[in-house]
Amino acid sequence: MKGKLLFTIILVAILTSWVIYTRIKYHDPYLYSWDSVQFALSLESFDVSKHQPHPPGYLLYSYSLRALNLFWRDPNLTMITLNIAATLGACIFLALLISELTYDRFLAFFSAVLYATNPIVWMYGCVAEIYAVEGFFVALIMYSLFASLRRPTFILWSSFLMAVAGGFRPSTEGFLLPIYIAFLARAQTRLLCVSILICANLAWLIPLMLLTGGPAHYFEILTRQALVTAQIQDLSTRDILLRLMQAISIPVLIAIFLRGSRMRVRK
Repeated sequence: MKGKLLFTIILVAILTSWVIYTRIKYHDPYLYSWDSVQFALSLESFDVSKHQPHPPGYLLYSYSLRALNLFWRDPNLTMITLNIAATLGACIFLALLISELTYDRFLAFFSAVLYATNPIVWMYGCVAEIYAVEGFFVALIMYSLFASLRRPTFILWSSFLMAVAGGFRPSTEGFLLPIYIAFLARAQTRLLCVSILICANLAWLIPLMLLTGGPAHYFEILTRQALVTAQIQDLSTRDILLRLMQAISIPVLIAIFLRGSRMRVRK
């Protein structure tokens, strides 16, 4: 047992060192995109009406960067540092998720390696963007949901984590909502879960709206942004709907599978 534990620790240390080394070695010394510049500006003055950052706001992400930037004093390095931590966190919770489903430690570690070496994951760990953080929340919430199959209290944590993910990037919460509902439907604490989800979302949404000039002004900005985006990309209402359907198709299919089949759960 001690030998297996030591071997596991060594593997984790190697993967951690490799992720940190590769992200630092190949990191982009400049802000990667227009969004990166907007996030950097939000560290000095948070104002969604000025696209600091761009709508819908990313309140928790911007203020997490602001806190971390107290140490680095460099928005670009701050975002990349957070991305490295998020990548490592995603590897951990992905491994825990695979272990929860297969009870195979080697397969769990191999899955983490595949994630860390994925070219898209690698790239977004080296630049000042939010997608590595989004990957972390997806892995964390998926693990929490599947863990709730044999530990029901985890669905409560899932409800809270969904709201936190929305505070970092609202689309993450929307993307995972179908599969969350599928797990929620089998929970005995549905009312409490929904209450946690609503209250935790309001905890960041209300300050976000107040910082933007109030609810009316905030939703006016969102509407204007949606219309401008549709015009620039020449998208009709139907095309936008189809893209949204594509974005949620994977979790919807997973949700249907979970509702239509019984999974073997450890007791």
